Amino acid sequence: MKRLLAALIIIPLILCGCENKSDKFTVTVNMDCDDVYGIHIEYFLGGDAMGGIVVGLMEGAFLRGENASFKFDSNNFENADELHTKPFQIVFAAVMENGEEIPISAPENRTDNSDYKLISEGTDCYWQWSAAFGERYEFTLASDNNGYFIYPTH
Repeated sequence: MKRLLAALIIIPLILCGCENKSDKFTVTVNMDCDDVYGIHIEYFLGGDAMGGIVVGLMEGAFLRGENASFKFDSNNFENADELHTKPFQIVFAAVMENGEEIPISAPENRTDNSDYKLISEGTDCYWQWSAAFGERYEFTLASDNNGYFIYPTH
């Protein structure tokens, strides 16, 4: 009886701890700059707006080496099956201490990456790629005298 009771307690705990990563993907922004209190993204599928997410810390700015992660699953899309047929796009903005949002561009000397395409429209800089559930995508946010810029690192 004790074994049965132990199994009934342990098995649900094991199952709850096993997350199915194949129905999710993550976009991570690694910080290589100072004074950013949050990252705001707007995301699109095939050019159609899907939503927006802000990730920030409860207190203070992100430190160099910290990151902001955005997790996506089928609930983030009107029709998740279209993720396989339409390009995924993100526009990034840095959130300052006072709440101001500053558009994040691409570095001036960036090199093209066959997996990612840069689309610039006015002050917005969209990164576009073929996203897939079960994957992780990484970007690095940095700054120079011209402001903040972001580029894919994986």
